[in-house]
Amino acid sequence: MTTIELNDPFTGEWTSFLETDFTYEGSAVTDALCDDIIYKKVTGKYYRRILIENIVNAIWFGVTGNGTIDDTNKINEAITKSAAINGILFFPEGRYKITGSGLNLLNNSNLLGIGKDTVFEMDDNAYWCISANSGSGGTDNVNDNIKNITVKNIHFKSVNNQFSEFKHLMNLNAVSDVIIESCYFTQFRGDGIYIGSSNIEGLERHNERVFVRNCHFDGVNHANRNGITIIDCNTAVIEECTFANCSLDERITIDGKIIPRMPGAIDIEPDTHDFHIVKNITIKNNTFKNVGGSPGVISIIINKITTNCGNIVIENNYISECTSANAICISTSRGATSFDELNDCMVTVQNNIFEGTPGFDNRAMTITASKNVKIFDNKFSNFDRSCIISYEEPDNIAEKSYISNIYMERNLFHKLGLTEQVSFSCFNIKNFQFKNNELKGVSEANNANDFFFYFIRGVSSEIIFERNTFINSSGYTIVMGPSHTTEENTNTFTSNHFDVLYNWNFHWLRESAPLTLRNAAPPNGHVFYDETNNVSQIYLGGTWKTITMEP
Repeated sequence: MTTIELNDPFTGEWTSFLETDFTYEGSAVTDALCDDIIYKKVTGKYYRRILIENIVNAIWFGVTGNGTIDDTNKINEAITKSAAINGILFFPEGRYKITGSGLNLLNNSNLLGIGKDTVFEMDDNAYWCISANSGSGGTDNVNDNIKNITVKNIHFKSVNNQFSEFKHLMNLNAVSDVIIESCYFTQFRGDGIYIGSSNIEGLERHNERVFVRNCHFDGVNHANRNGITIIDCNTAVIEECTFANCSLDERITIDGKIIPRMPGAIDIEPDTHDFHIVKNITIKNNTFKNVGGSPGVISIIINKITTNCGNIVIENNYISECTSANAICISTSRGATSFDELNDCMVTVQNNIFEGTPGFDNRAMTITASKNVKIFDNKFSNFDRSCIISYEEPDNIAEKSYISNIYMERNLFHKLGLTEQVSFSCFNIKNFQFKNNELKGVSEANNANDFFFYFIRGVSSEIIFERNTFINSSGYTIVMGPSHTTEENTNTFTSNHFDVLYNWNFHWLRESAPLTLRNAAPPNGHVFYDETNNVSQIYLGGTWKTITMEP
């Protein structure tokens, strides 16, 4: 076989073509394949371009990257040709103008840039910058999904900095085996990355195995929806990414329509359909800064009819300087009207650091309408308002939620409730296990009106406090409001530690220490501490109960 050397008309480079009757995949070369870019026919003989490390240069197709000429069609041609030969489509430094419906990813698409200086600029008139199965594309069968997509070292950016909820930089529907790595998503108007179930309401599409690694999401001015939205996905990993300056933080009006606050940096929120799948999702080793919106920097909002959910892990993340309503918000059975209607949708939050932003009225977490949530080994500090554990508005059944099987262990809770003066506001709860945690301080006021736990309304049972440390507060440890009802014989309070806090208004503890009578008859709930013997005694129901303090 012979080779020929030809000068590329767009790059000016000399390139080699190999004489052959076969394509890269081993099928026969035909006249129809000869595009003078990948395949050529010269004097009746077929040639194919010799690729170095399987690299296909987008410039070979007439792509300019000058920021002025519309490159959309030429890039789509390059994607089609490179994917057909399993090539790596390379984009050198440049500004690539993207218009209309944007770029279309196909099976075996593999796009590579040089980093922040390979910029895909989403024009003002574009619906999306880059998509797989945009609009109604795809089917409800994952076997028909677009598969094997890789995008690395590319900068996606909108030229318009005004909010537009559904104009996403990357729009993925009905995809399998996707890797997005070391990319930049800047000034997105809707989402940085949308992992959806089509762009048409009610269509069933499923995604699987989507990995987003070492990417940077900068909303610039908060005029956008989310960094990443997941509507439907079985197996996703978001790791080693940064999120900043994103999510609409206050209501605005556009064309007479009121636009509410947007969710947050990462929003796992399927639509109200029973066909959605949201499971095996991991969010780990990410950093979040100056994220706004509501309900949370990271939110998991799943309707009760979406039962194919679970194994969602939030791990080793760092959240700071955010103005969002919550650091995390979890509701995996929204709309459930009883404990029995809750989905067993396991969510684990572990080894994270959540730092509040005093002055912005935010909470460390809200957990409503959920079953099987584990909060382990985290540090929460300096939030203005209390954590919400379930919820119930007075005389409003529509605003009533239930939670069960909630486990909080080995966490540090430091000054949650700086202005509200309550660390945990509790409502309808079944099987709440609170063990080996440290609670240090509540509010800046630090007075008798501070409550670590306030059971406000609703019902509770199987509440366990075990081996926790309550320190640095002059208020109450646990307060039960007059509108809360509990099953007293199912609750326990054992082996907990205090320094100066011994005030109680809590009458449903199962007896776990010997009973000691005293001469005086103080008000119910009064606590006496004997420093010499390291013993405190609480007066409940006309009797004293002794709690032995452990060193």
